[in-house]
Amino acid sequence: MARKFIGSNKDPSSRRTWYYRAKFEVKAYDQPFAGENQIKDITFFERQYYGTIDDQDYSVTPKEDQLITIPSGNRVLNFVADAFTLMKKRMAVAYEYNKISSTNPYMVEFTPVKAYVPPENTYNTMLKNIMVRYNNQEIPNRIGLEKITSFDDYVKHFVRIISNEIKNGYYTQTKWCRSPQASVFNSGLAISISDLKIGEDQVKVNDFIDSVDFDYYLKLALNSGFSVSKDAPWILIFDLLSPAAKPFLENYGITNLRNVFTTNFDRTELNDILLLRNILYKYYNNFVIQYRINRTNKANCKRSYTEYFKREPLTIEDLDAIYPEEWFLDSYIDIRNSEEGDPYNQQALRSIKKIAKNYYKTLDRSSALSYIASRFVNQTWSKPYGYDDYLEGQGKPISGKSTITTPRGSSGGY
Repeated sequence: MARKFIGSNKDPSSRRTWYYRAKFEVKAYDQPFAGENQIKDITFFERQYYGTIDDQDYSVTPKEDQLITIPSGNRVLNFVADAFTLMKKRMAVAYEYNKISSTNPYMVEFTPVKAYVPPENTYNTMLKNIMVRYNNQEIPNRIGLEKITSFDDYVKHFVRIISNEIKNGYYTQTKWCRSPQASVFNSGLAISISDLKIGEDQVKVNDFIDSVDFDYYLKLALNSGFSVSKDAPWILIFDLLSPAAKPFLENYGITNLRNVFTTNFDRTELNDILLLRNILYKYYNNFVIQYRINRTNKANCKRSYTEYFKREPLTIEDLDAIYPEEWFLDSYIDIRNSEEGDPYNQQALRSIKKIAKNYYKTLDRSSALSYIASRFVNQTWSKPYGYDDYLEGQGKPISGKSTITTPRGSSGGY
């Protein structure tokens, strides 16, 4: 008789959904060896950032030249591809020697249906939607068309709105990597062998967890360097610290966790200004085309009259000459501060801006951006309801004195 786990995103009853979600959380996995190394809960506090934040808490994206294609045309990082190829071979041998049944098509076919999703594409789509709203709603209805006469106006009003009125959004790729829109698939470390819906708990139990082959699947994953996602057991996540992962990493000269990120990932802050500046430039010109002629009705004591002015698109040459990256530093720092919930007051921000500009002038662009990143890198841990809060709550008796001395790890849960 099938176990009953009918939690579903389609269920209109929030009480019933909560009950069955809690039941799945506690009772779905009853395999005797289904421990932390085999089943990874990537929704557990900051672990949701696995692969999008490095071991030093900086936001990262995979280097494109380290990604290779696996069967079905998907891409993953090179060592993940090697591990999956071996696991697929082992699964085929297991089927040939009747170690797994023929009743579960996902394990018999063992074909990726989803893997690496380029983070820049998803980020650009998100930012595009924000800019369309800014052009079509915020400027006409809240700012006033007549107040946008230049790219400088366009950027300053954008920063003002998100700094003063729309708190805790995400506009840079650095913050996007720490947002609900980013996923382990943006890391190049995950492969899905099914397109089942994560929101349907009964399907997870019937097709995977209670399958006669699931124990073997877990052991094979573990021995191939993978963990299985708790919420979606068809998703394989390469476990960077698993002993079984070591030979795959060493094939590429990777000997520790730090090497993984320095070799295979780029820190996002180094491209933040370029990405954000370019998309602001694009949508400023879209705004100019949409509202080329501005008409303002005015009046004095004798008569009323209409005043016109014409906006001109900004060329890329003028953008580079008038608004270089250094010009955008102040706005970028204000945006980062807004994204993180205003951890710095105006006096502190002025100091950060001054130091960043000094780095830019005396050293280089990368030094300035790395300095800015260092001022905001710990904000993930300081947010309410994160793992730090959890540890503090677990270790704080009524007296208020904490008994927890466990050192903090990285936001990615490595």
